[in-house]
Amino acid sequence: AGMTKHCDFIEQMTTSGGGRPDIVVKLPGGGRIPIDAKFPLAAFQDAIAALREEMGIEGFGGVRALDDEQRAAYDARMAELDEQWPPANVQDFVDHIDHAVQLIGIDHVGISSDFDGGGGIVGWNDASETFNVTLELVRRGYSEAEIAQLWSGNLQRVLREVERIAAELQGETTN
Repeated sequence: AGMTKHCDFIEQMTTSGGGRPDIVVKLPGGGRIPIDAKFPLAAFQDAIAALREEMGIEGFGGVRALDDEQRAAYDARMAELDEQWPPANVQDFVDHIDHAVQLIGIDHVGISSDFDGGGGIVGWNDASETFNVTLELVRRGYSEAEIAQLWSGNLQRVLREVERIAAELQGETTN
């Protein structure tokens, strides 16, 4: 197994023998927490890019330029990719939230969206479908207070603490 560094604290562990990669979060002091990567989005995107390059498809409208035979071949290959990497859905996403909560506790987990759509999660493609994530959390027994923590409370708490420490370091006091 090898490691690919993505930033100072996240690596991607590659497995030998065709296994799927795991995401690894590095902890202070040298420890690591592996996070199961059920849906390796980057690998799926790479496979689509390779297919588009192989077939000479450029840009978003490039598929429309294919003739019927080429389009049938493209659709068949995309179906193969969809079978190999089925798209994640809201339940899969909340499985990861459950895993993180069990691993490190609800006080240290937060969820959000970048709100521009195309997130690759069936049932949560844009901000209009955000309720589906909340509904799945309710179905799994999360309380209103826990859901508030996940959506914003934990992040707000951390940001307040960062602001407090920054003010202390600058010699200021906060109210």
